[in-house]
Amino acid sequence: MTINFPSTVDELRKLLLENGYSPETVASMRKAELKEAAISITSDKFDLQLEAIEKQEPAETLEGAIGVQYCSDGWDRYVMGLFKDNELMDGYPKVNGLRRVANLVLGNITSSKPTYVFVTQGDTRSVTVSYEIQVEWKLDTPIGFGNLGLTSLDVRTFGGLSCCNEDMSSPYGRHPAAVAESKAEGRALRKALGLNVIAAEEMLSGADTEAPAPKPTSKITAALKSVIEVKAEKLNLVMKELIEKFGLGTKDLGDFTMDEGRKLFVFINEFQQNK
Repeated sequence: MTINFPSTVDELRKLLLENGYSPETVASMRKAELKEAAISITSDKFDLQLEAIEKQEPAETLEGAIGVQYCSDGWDRYVMGLFKDNELMDGYPKVNGLRRVANLVLGNITSSKPTYVFVTQGDTRSVTVSYEIQVEWKLDTPIGFGNLGLTSLDVRTFGGLSCCNEDMSSPYGRHPAAVAESKAEGRALRKALGLNVIAAEEMLSGADTEAPAPKPTSKITAALKSVIEVKAEKLNLVMKELIEKFGLGTKDLGDFTMDEGRKLFVFINEFQQNK
């Protein structure tokens, strides 16, 4: 209960009477004496309140509720498990997914913008973009803090730098500034999320291009292998049984080709929808 200090003489007298002072003593006290006694009473009560608060268990934070510490060994797998199927390309997260998950897990992105653009002109244009995002950090803020209408004082800044050369033969290469911006934003977001895997846009010429067709003999990437394992784990699927059901017998996931890995990824998604 909050202690409100009395504002009138009558309120001062009432407070003293409620806390054991006799009517005769209160009647004989002047205003200055009443205030001095009231200050002593409210101070004692406030100290008791503080002591009670200090004895309480620490408020649970979002990080504590998640159960995985930021940038710990299990953090990468936890975050990768939050991406939707259409936010991944061969296991690499796209910028739109990185942006959504960052807002979901880390806190509101309060600022997201290029901070520097440098263009060099030669036979072709080359554009370098520096990108910055600011996050109102909530991972270590007590749960329910935002419901009080308060904002976090912990605002963290992350940056990314990328460049792109103009290529008139590509629909995306004709807009090197936009491509460089997408790549730089992706770098900033994955740094904020503490991900070990690069963004999909960093591998391709544009944010919306399709993944190149895999060579029949190309080996499954670590990123695709990891996201398949994460999805199977979330669905409580045993990998060995899943591969057998998929029709590849006892083959190890690490020996899959990219084509097989992509088909298994689709197979898991269809299993999830049917389930």
